[in-house]
Amino acid sequence: MFNLAALIGLGAVLARGIKLHRRVIIFEGTVALWMVAISIAAATSLLSPVMALALALAVLAPYVYVSAVHPSGRSALPLPRWLRSWLAEAVAEEEQELSGAIRPGKSSPRDAATAILALCVVLAASAAMERSASALGARYAVPGVITGAIVLAAVTSLPNAVAAIFLARRGRASATLSEAFNSNTLNVLAGLLIPAVIITGPSLAGALRIAIWCGLLTVTTIALALAGRGINRRSGTLIIAAYLAFAITVIASALRLAAKQSWTSWHGVQASATASRGPASAAEGLRRQPPRNTVSPTLGASPGAGRIPGYRTPCRQDDHFRHGTSGPAVQDLPPRTCIRIVLYSAIVCGCQQGQRNPG
Repeated sequence: MFNLAALIGLGAVLARGIKLHRRVIIFEGTVALWMVAISIAAATSLLSPVMALALALAVLAPYVYVSAVHPSGRSALPLPRWLRSWLAEAVAEEEQELSGAIRPGKSSPRDAATAILALCVVLAASAAMERSASALGARYAVPGVITGAIVLAAVTSLPNAVAAIFLARRGRASATLSEAFNSNTLNVLAGLLIPAVIITGPSLAGALRIAIWCGLLTVTTIALALAGRGINRRSGTLIIAAYLAFAITVIASALRLAAKQSWTSWHGVQASATASRGPASAAEGLRRQPPRNTVSPTLGASPGAGRIPGYRTPCRQDDHFRHGTSGPAVQDLPPRTCIRIVLYSAIVCGCQQGQRNPG
């Protein structure tokens, strides 16, 4: 998700648009859509992790072979003539802007040492960022989906984002598109399917929301690229806005779920505390409860019978007096309160009788 927003969306915005060949879009987009479909099928348990991995490799391996084989070898592919010709043209169009990278100058041992050192630094920094983000998330009770799908996805993709922006601003649009889609493909393969095969037991249902969003954003990106023969600044802004909508929904859903779990946990703690007080405390609580079906403070036979409209007793010994609900029996009240209730009732009843018979 972040790869599409940062590599393609942000790259197109900063480079003021990137132009793409139609064959390149279809060639790269087909593999990306296949991987997204496999991840959704695995997350919904339509496919087992082993079957999903096998189907993913069944498309990814030919894609890598066709992209890496020498141009003369593409004409000998065991495919129909029209498909073999179309693939050769698509890969050739993608290689046009990468001629300098495909056929570089002579390197030296120093270049190899620099590349190995840079790779080690990136791996070490990624591992350190992952551990730090996980520790901070656990310390401050941040939901795991926010830490993984939002924070770590963005932090670990920063090197790819920098490289994609570098390529986009130099007019290497095909490389930008390929890097974004292939990065997602590797994330699905190495971050979802392979661990699901090795680590048996955990369900992939938690990745369904992210897989669906990734599929929607991938389809949107391909549609915009095909419609405009590339990604302009407006399309790039739309891709970024779609990613922000995804991030907001994920954060809101995770916080809502965390609040619900906290509320449930609090009620469980309260129930455990009540149960731990023992039978004696429970009996004490029942003894203190007001008896039912007794005479109310308004001298009625039921909670609402004989209640004087607008009457509120000044007695504050029990909340039942203020709300007009059934309270303790009259014999349980202090004598002063009983006398006060009788006098108030007599005065009010006399006033009402006078209003009815004014003569």
